[in-house]
Amino acid sequence: MTLPGLTTLGALLLRSASAMLNLYVVLRIVLGMLALAPARGSNDLDLRWDLAAGIAAATDDPHEQDVLTRIAWFESGFRKNVAECRLRGDHGRSHGFFQVQPRSPMDAQAACGSSAEQAALALRYVRRSAEACPGNVGADRLAIYVSGTCTRGLRQARERWGDDEPNLLR
Repeated sequence: MTLPGLTTLGALLLRSASAMLNLYVVLRIVLGMLALAPARGSNDLDLRWDLAAGIAAATDDPHEQDVLTRIAWFESGFRKNVAECRLRGDHGRSHGFFQVQPRSPMDAQAACGSSAEQAALALRYVRRSAEACPGNVGADRLAIYVSGTCTRGLRQARERWGDDEPNLLR
């Protein structure tokens, strides 16, 4: 015998548990951002919450989340004008929080899109970098992301990777 409303209650509890887990993940990412650089006021903190939610939406993997957080810090300093593509790096070729150099018009749109779009695009480029440099190990797998080649930008790749974690991007 099934009690009326029991499935509704179960669904609500599952959604609540999922929301709490997501809140925990976003909070963990925001705290990581604050450890890298203090917030410059409430608007900056709001921007970081939004970015953290975008990163959490892009990947469930904590190390990938940390790498994306560090990339955003190194590349944009969590600055709104960079996130909104009003300020671009590398002579105008690098876009958004993660300073992605888009390879297509769709990527260019995502690179200046919402925080979730930017994070998903950056993660795709990070993973592509790791695949393109199979001879590189650990942090050096980000070399293409930071320099365009597997042999340059190794110091910058290590700064963005963190903790010499060898198992990112299986």
